[in-house]
Amino acid sequence: METGKFDVKFMFRDSHSGITIEECDDRERAVAGAEKFPAFYDLALKHGYRIRPLEFYHPDGREVDLTCAMDTDRTLNSFEALLITGGVANHEEIT
Repeated sequence: METGKFDVKFMFRDSHSGITIEECDDRERAVAGAEKFPAFYDLALKHGYRIRPLEFYHPDGREVDLTCAMDTDRTLNSFEALLITGGVANHEEIT
């Protein structure tokens, strides 16, 4: 297992800049999360969210932490539930 720090970044197509989604402690976790992220990103867009550093945000004020889209145990259905409620922002549950 490769160890160290691995930044998973969302890179903008028309620039050389990007947003760090998560810093992972091992390569396997970084790769697994990065492979799942595009489907979660597409789902967020369908629900009217945009991406900015640290979170997906909706014009109505809902926010979901970007790391939720890197959670290797999360399903599309559970992520969609977060999007609907704005369930997690800045690593804290919103009740």
